[in-house]
Amino acid sequence: MFLAPPKPTRQRKRRQIENTAQRRRGQFSLDQSALRVKGIEDWYDRGGILFAEWARDQYRRSNGEPLHWIEPTQEEFYLLMGNPWVEFLVVEKPSQVGFTESLIAMLAFVMAEVKIPCGVGFEAERKLRELVPRIQSTFDFIDSIQKVRRSRILATGRKDTDHKERKMTVGGVECTFWYASTAAKNKQERQASSTLSSFPAWWQGADEIELYPEGVLDVAKKRMSASTLRTKPFRAGSTPGHEGGIVDSLVRASAYFFQWRVRCPHCDRTQFLDAFGNLLRPVVQETEDGATDERYVDITGRPLDWFCRDDSSRRRRIETAYIGCQHCGGELPDWAIAAISRTDSIVPTDLREPRGTGEFVCVNTGTKLRDLCTELIEKERPLFDPVALRLPRLASKLFNPAETMRDLATTRNPADAIQQGLGKAITIGVGKISLPRLQRACGLPLPDWCQGRSPDLVVLGGDQGRASHYCVRTAWYLPPDEPDPETRWLNAHIVLEWWGHLHGFDGVEDHVDRHDVDLVGFDGEPEIQLAAAYARKRPSQSVWHDRSAAASVRQSTLLTHYRTEGRKGAMFLFDQVQLKGEDFRRAERTIQDQQVPVFAMHRTFGLDAVRDRLYRGQLHLPEGLQYDSRDEDNLLLHLLASDRRTDGIWAQTPGMPDHFHHALCFAEVAVLAAFYEPRPKRLAFGSFKRN
Repeated sequence: MFLAPPKPTRQRKRRQIENTAQRRRGQFSLDQSALRVKGIEDWYDRGGILFAEWARDQYRRSNGEPLHWIEPTQEEFYLLMGNPWVEFLVVEKPSQVGFTESLIAMLAFVMAEVKIPCGVGFEAERKLRELVPRIQSTFDFIDSIQKVRRSRILATGRKDTDHKERKMTVGGVECTFWYASTAAKNKQERQASSTLSSFPAWWQGADEIELYPEGVLDVAKKRMSASTLRTKPFRAGSTPGHEGGIVDSLVRASAYFFQWRVRCPHCDRTQFLDAFGNLLRPVVQETEDGATDERYVDITGRPLDWFCRDDSSRRRRIETAYIGCQHCGGELPDWAIAAISRTDSIVPTDLREPRGTGEFVCVNTGTKLRDLCTELIEKERPLFDPVALRLPRLASKLFNPAETMRDLATTRNPADAIQQGLGKAITIGVGKISLPRLQRACGLPLPDWCQGRSPDLVVLGGDQGRASHYCVRTAWYLPPDEPDPETRWLNAHIVLEWWGHLHGFDGVEDHVDRHDVDLVGFDGEPEIQLAAAYARKRPSQSVWHDRSAAASVRQSTLLTHYRTEGRKGAMFLFDQVQLKGEDFRRAERTIQDQQVPVFAMHRTFGLDAVRDRLYRGQLHLPEGLQYDSRDEDNLLLHLLASDRRTDGIWAQTPGMPDHFHHALCFAEVAVLAAFYEPRPKRLAFGSFKRN
């Protein structure tokens, strides 16, 4: 007689289920380990071509679309970006050329195919919060990532983590997101944010490193110390800042620096494509000490000369701008800038240019980028020396020479336009305003178009003091035939009519009425309540410019004035702060239970505007002014007191006053801010014309 086996108990069933699940998890881990070993071997065997092909075939952007391989530099850039034998790569670039997209693509490739832990850094927490959701959306459209995630759920019953602020996993492979900036209270004790602590990474990427605090990249590299790879691949990129900044220093220290080299179809000579040489032309100028120097922009950052087809007028020169040869001046057509057509190219055939001449070549050694990548793979030679690459704006299919020249000619921030728009590290206007320039402005005659006419505006600028206010009164002459208000402000000529002290805001009001002053620009500190009281009596909204009617822009009629109690002197209050991406911003502040407009102004913008107008020959000082360092009210002393550092900050020389420089800056920005004042709801109005 045979006895039936006992029925399994609930505990035994639970144990069997747990054992089965454990075996599945163990098998999944073994499979992932085997795939990691194979992925690493394939990556080092094939190098960047493996990443480039994967990006072409499998990568999808956050909207589900594949990459568009239209840029001539893209293929070779991806070959270098994805080559694991190159340990540290820094990319110098203009804005909006696809570096961030390439960083996300590289992250997706490494996590899905190589299966190693990663880290990705951003310059600030806000940038991290903006980009991590974009990365999440991108991963949702990539089939290989979703396949790994589904396999993990089936094998382990667990989903991959997807924390928006810190970590993300793909098949259990972890990526940590970090940002570089630190809280102000921690900057004394830490070089970097706490997000850079306690995580392993075998591959890392970093975006906009120019904005990182000093030493952060070194801290980030230490997170890779546990990696067992033959190299520790780190990819960093950014638009450059000033000369000697983080990006510029890394590029100068690199063993290999790759730039896009093209051949001119007219003279058959090669050249590295560069905005300084292929768009802007060099001009030999005399320096302050009498020597000569070859320059592309003036001291304010404005272009001196450029390639154009029609030089009959400035407008036509801008409209007909083109990319020219550095040697013969002939126009470089799109097909000459395109990449050399190759049979082994991964770019679709219909996007290739059979006559292309462009390729990345090292400036230091003459080595071609493709040759270096091939050599490293064949010889299995790790390259530990830093490598740099510049993505040229001029090679982009979206580059428009006329639009770029128009921006460079009219922008309020030339340095930023060159750094962001052209990807060039540049330092403009560093140091003190020179005394010879100030002396040249003394008695400088107005141009012919200003002669025989009254000024368009009289503007008072003031820097608050305890006993009295340091004030300047300026007369503004604006180009009569220019319809764009910002261009009128930029090209205006200013005559300094008076400078001195005014006692209290009663003194300011009396001066405004006696001299028929149109606009007043003042800082809000230290007596914000008294300044606000004056601003309530003569609000900035009492001035409004009708930008919709270009026909109304005529001589002596810049602004349509809405009279408040029959008086002028509209007050613009300013607070000098650090703004990012803005020159000034209008805001409302509650002062003594009332709303008062107070403009936040970037702390260098107004001072730069004064210096730039001086160097452009548009600031006219009284004849016969003498510099006297012993006279605390000497105008030239105040204009020479501050030193502009390479980071863009104006630093006051200890013991030297700079109040009149600030007063001039508030007058400058008051005129510009007047263009943006909202129209008041109920005010009578009438245009004005000075007698």
